[in-house]
Amino acid sequence: GEGRFDIPAIEDSGARIDINNAPRAVLVNLFTAAENPGEIADNVMAWRGYAGPNIPLPAVPDYSDTDYGNKNAPFDAASELLLVKGVTREIYYGGPDSEGGGMGDLITVYPKTPTEPFKVNLNTASAQVLAVLFRSAGLDEAIAIKIVDDRGDADRNLSTRDDNVFCRLDDFQAIQQFIKDEAGSGFDLGSAEASTALTVLCNWLTVKGDYFKFSSTGSLNRIRSNISKTITCIVKRNFSSSAYSTELIGWIED
Repeated sequence: GEGRFDIPAIEDSGARIDINNAPRAVLVNLFTAAENPGEIADNVMAWRGYAGPNIPLPAVPDYSDTDYGNKNAPFDAASELLLVKGVTREIYYGGPDSEGGGMGDLITVYPKTPTEPFKVNLNTASAQVLAVLFRSAGLDEAIAIKIVDDRGDADRNLSTRDDNVFCRLDDFQAIQQFIKDEAGSGFDLGSAEASTALTVLCNWLTVKGDYFKFSSTGSLNRIRSNISKTITCIVKRNFSSSAYSTELIGWIED
């Protein structure tokens, strides 16, 4: 019979924190809602089997009270984080008093290549995600909120034609000046501490996305019929000097 399908939204995976290659400082600040964020950060690195270039893995926690052991391989899904020692449902989904949901809303597992540089898209990341990066670099997280607010330009809505976007991350000076302007007169851009913090932050940022998630729901137009199926896909966008292509990374049915 006749039917229809909808693609309600396309999400840039680069707007989230990739738990497969996030450095320890970022993981620690991602789990600030926990009592022991440093311990959980170490457990995440042990689970994924990667701590960073030339960085030894932390000790594997005791999983004897579970029916599984340490994975020692990249995360395949964000919800897999719930298997890591110390990560509770309240941390992942957010408690009754948490604002903006849990940290599960801030993470991704793509590109699933730990050796790729850790990057977050400055143009699409939420204020909560940028706040984690700013704290991790030793900068005031309030600046991240101002950046997202200003990104919406006059209408204060993201993803509209009048948005303010960063086009080039190699222009560090312009980005640093923008951060200084948002931070106010008390921020000394010329200090060694500020320079180091900004360099660290800019090394974690990009201005474009390469991995995108979208869901498509198909349904039949039948009376008294609730038949439908949703497929969620991850697609990689590939650029080269001579061609542009897309690659299906994976998909799941709901």
